[in-house]
Amino acid sequence: MITKLIKYQEIDKKLRDIENMLGASDERKHVFLSAKFLKSIPELVAKIDNKAIDLMNQLSAIKDKRAVLSEQLQYIAGDVDNIETEESVHYTMKKADEIIASIKALDTACVKLSSEMASLSAEYDQVKVKTKKANEQYKEYNEKYTALKASVQGEMKQIQTELAELRKSIDPEKMKKYDEKRNATFPVLVPLNGNRCGRCGMELSMKALADLEAGEVIECDNCRTIVYNQK
Repeated sequence: MITKLIKYQEIDKKLRDIENMLGASDERKHVFLSAKFLKSIPELVAKIDNKAIDLMNQLSAIKDKRAVLSEQLQYIAGDVDNIETEESVHYTMKKADEIIASIKALDTACVKLSSEMASLSAEYDQVKVKTKKANEQYKEYNEKYTALKASVQGEMKQIQTELAELRKSIDPEKMKKYDEKRNATFPVLVPLNGNRCGRCGMELSMKALADLEAGEVIECDNCRTIVYNQK
């Protein structure tokens, strides 16, 4: 049975090599990266929109506050002629200076917010440019990747047919374990190397070595690879 499983793995390696070639291809990488970026666009745009709303609300609040202060300043200016005492004049002038300072601070904050809004608008424009480029890239490389897959489809189908036929003669439980491990690592089975695992090099226990000597297969306690004795 182990001989057939080893044979299965030898054939499966051809399929695995093709899968790895497809997965590592520049075409696949470009498709993945552009698709990943396009998937992130809604969240990115939502963040920009929320930031824009926040900035506009801040700007509106500043303008409202400035309007109130300007009204207060006009009121003070109109009331100066009615002030009779020197003390009241000093108080009024001090109050006017405070209002003017507050207005200047609001104007500075307004300029800053306007600058942030301009930067945000530029960022949004960049997102549009990058989105267009990503769409073009996705279309271009998806076509190339589809063509690449098509070029090896016949070979893959032939290998899959050969594997399907061989599976019929292998214990289903062993095939199930093989399939589970194949998804995590490859090769699934490795030969004994002296008294060590052929993958990770860990020294095997006496019981494991005895089982291997008896023609059994064991699972390495360290890397979980299936080890067999190829003698």
